[in-house]
Amino acid sequence: MKSAAYREPKRMSHEQVSGEEDLPDLLTTAETAAIYRVARSTITGWAHRGLLPHTETPTGQLRFHRDTVLRLLAERQAPTDNTPTDRS
Repeated sequence: MKSAAYREPKRMSHEQVSGEEDLPDLLTTAETAAIYRVARSTITGWAHRGLLPHTETPTGQLRFHRDTVLRLLAERQAPTDNTPTDRS
């Protein structure tokens, strides 16, 4: 039997990420991986290498702040100043 605090990971497509208000404040590794479209092991590796800020539950599970995850994703997707805008 599952405890009352158990919450099944929410599966999200790339399009669903735009509905930020539907995301919980703290994301699981699976939820964060779905947003970045990578494996859960990649998210864990990034967290342990300090590339993705996180917190740990008392049982050692990783949690990621929604606002931080979405901000870092936006920063990665934003064009840099030296990105060519016209390829003709």
